[in-house]
Amino acid sequence: TKGILTFFTKLCNSVLTATPVSAVVYNNFFINMQIIVEIGVKIYYNTLILLKGIINMKKKSLIVIIVILAIIGIIIAFIAGSYNGLVEKREQVDNAQATISTQLQRRADLIPNFVSTVKGYSDYEQNTYLAVTEARSAVSGAKTANEQAKANEQLDSAISVWVNAITEAYPELKADKQYTALQDELSGTENRIARARIDYNSAAKSYNVSVKKFPKNIIAGIFGFEKVEYFESQDGAESVPQVSFD
Repeated sequence: TKGILTFFTKLCNSVLTATPVSAVVYNNFFINMQIIVEIGVKIYYNTLILLKGIINMKKKSLIVIIVILAIIGIIIAFIAGSYNGLVEKREQVDNAQATISTQLQRRADLIPNFVSTVKGYSDYEQNTYLAVTEARSAVSGAKTANEQAKANEQLDSAISVWVNAITEAYPELKADKQYTALQDELSGTENRIARARIDYNSAAKSYNVSVKKFPKNIIAGIFGFEKVEYFESQDGAESVPQVSFD
């Protein structure tokens, strides 16, 4: 400011020296010019301050926007990760249940081979075989893990009673290689069912924990992921039903 005033003072002196004027006019001119210069300088500096404020506000706004976008990005990443994780776990449950279905159906499909082998000897036990037929139908119609568990136990009991009945009725079957091979295959299938059941329950537990655990339970509720059933034995499954051979 002082430099500008000094410049204008010299300029005024040069102008007034070239043009003779009275001292009053000179003083008035100098004062007015000084006021104008001071006003101009104040406007200049105030404008700079205003511009700096605007720039700082823009920087702060930009920072706020970046922070908001970062938070939104984190939320989206969490939702996507949780959703994909639940989808993967549910797929593992479905695959494990499909394996159970395959093994259950495999065992049910062995029954006609048993029937063909027994028919070669004599009339087989119709009363006990009827229960096996009904159990096979239940296996084919089972969709959920609970239904599969019930159908599996129904077929277990029916096969056990039927095989024991025909074995007692026709002891010579024990020497039949085809019959023995079918029994071995049946036992192997039962072992695979037991293994598949363990795998399914393990996958179901992992999935159910994710569905109920915070904060993934929020994502599960939004996208409709529900708890799945376990493949469990029903009450009374350990007791073999009594069948009359009359």
